[in-house]
Amino acid sequence: MTQVRNAMKAKSNNTINPNQNVCAVHVARGFGVADDVRYLHTYPDVKRAISKRFSVRSRKSSIKSKTVGGARKQILEMLKAQGAIAAIIYVEGHVLSISHTGAIIDTDPRQRDRRPIKRIHFVFKPRGC
Repeated sequence: MTQVRNAMKAKSNNTINPNQNVCAVHVARGFGVADDVRYLHTYPDVKRAISKRFSVRSRKSSIKSKTVGGARKQILEMLKAQGAIAAIIYVEGHVLSISHTGAIIDTDPRQRDRRPIKRIHFVFKPRGC
């Protein structure tokens, strides 16, 4: 495991803290969990960090469109219908987030977003909140 993390640190795009990639730390910071974990390189790292304070559930099979731009409207509708507060989306080598209000956290925004969605999870408030 140490070799894998060392390789990720060596390829990190964050000069201030090579334990965390820029896009992952921005998404985690949006949920207030960036300081809860040491590593934020991969999508599972982001999901684990968010899971410390929120409930996170997969929704990939529910999304009909295969791209971020094509799925954005459906994601917003589903977030509101299911009572989720946001969606975290993994595209090849990048993670972004869309809130239930439509606010997007993305360090690589696109006018026409044709990036294929690899994974998507909805974030829910913990029970009792």
